[in-house]
Amino acid sequence: MSRFARYKYLVGTAVCATLFVSGGPARAETTSIVDLSAGAGISTNPGFRQNSQTSGFGRLSAYGVHNWKNERSSTSIHGFVENTTYLQNYGSQRIFAVGADTNFTASPTLSLYGNLNFSGDFNGSLSNRLFSVPSGPPVIDPNNPLPPPTITPDVLGFNGHTYRLNGQVGASIRSSELSTISLSAGAQRAWFTGNPDANYNTYYGSVGYSRQISERTSIGPSLYLTHQDFQHGDSANVINPVLTAHTQLSETMTASGAVGVLVLSQDRDGNHDTTVSPSFSANVCNQGTISSLCAHISRDARSAINDRVTGVGGQSSITTTAGVNYFRQLSEDATLQASVNATHFSGGSGISGQNLRSTYVSLVTGYDRKVGHRLFAGITGGARKLFQSGSDPAVDFNANIYLRYRLGDLQ
Repeated sequence: MSRFARYKYLVGTAVCATLFVSGGPARAETTSIVDLSAGAGISTNPGFRQNSQTSGFGRLSAYGVHNWKNERSSTSIHGFVENTTYLQNYGSQRIFAVGADTNFTASPTLSLYGNLNFSGDFNGSLSNRLFSVPSGPPVIDPNNPLPPPTITPDVLGFNGHTYRLNGQVGASIRSSELSTISLSAGAQRAWFTGNPDANYNTYYGSVGYSRQISERTSIGPSLYLTHQDFQHGDSANVINPVLTAHTQLSETMTASGAVGVLVLSQDRDGNHDTTVSPSFSANVCNQGTISSLCAHISRDARSAINDRVTGVGGQSSITTTAGVNYFRQLSEDATLQASVNATHFSGGSGISGQNLRSTYVSLVTGYDRKVGHRLFAGITGGARKLFQSGSDPAVDFNANIYLRYRLGDLQ
């Protein structure tokens, strides 16, 4: 069995085991929706090339989610798939993101979770989409206030199709009335049709301790470990100890933060280098009755770039991400969404000694309105730009007008 096959087997087994322990969905209350959308629009640079080639398009997409929930567990299967047919230059392109999540309260002191996700992207298009239209503000977990992560493309994921398969399992252990121990482990496989030398595996784990120091605030240390295997036998390791804090600023607002040290080590062609750098993360979320707003920023090295990808000498890269997600219920029948995310990669040195840098920015907004019992109409608009060492691709501006039909439970 190959390393990738073993990886898929282990991740699949771990998630299935968690589902089994949770008692399965058979005894749970269920809800489900399927949204079918058809639209048309225009994009100024869908291929994300230096010379933009504007094209109109027709688009079909579907989003579905099925939830099981009982007093001790909750499980969700969700998926998004889209086919865009361009009138010129690009043909038909498909993107998708599917996954499953489960949480189980084994006892008053032990909680378990697991997730498995698979996505296929085309030139970073997934990062410029709103997958679904909630019927109300997305529910924010006060213990994990970050919104669902945007599928940010790798720094060199703009040349063809990119696929990612990842899974994670974890546990939260209540060690006393005021303290909690957290454990997690996971793996990811990423591969690129436009650059097979960029393919890599990532294995990661963490252990953390948190102690409540007041009614609203907890603080404690955590340790994150990451190992990456690249093509041709190269590898990278990241050790990241941090001090974390979480606080409830008000009835509707939460904040979390962490500061630490990154220790990056990379082996390439028998050469070894080590880099030490600071790390940090912070996020603030406000959960209202008709709106939600979350902002986050982080600096880590979990997406180190293999030197064989860039074709030059250097070292592992550092990734800094930031974003804001907004949702508002404008009326009983209308909603507004907006999301802006930026990712900055830095590290390594080129042939002339320059520092390799790349910054990707994506903005997308959407307005949706109910026009019938199950029928909705809306418009989305987006923009994305890549700033990099050397020539930059032209900006991609895009807009899509659509009709959406909802099957299943009306919420």
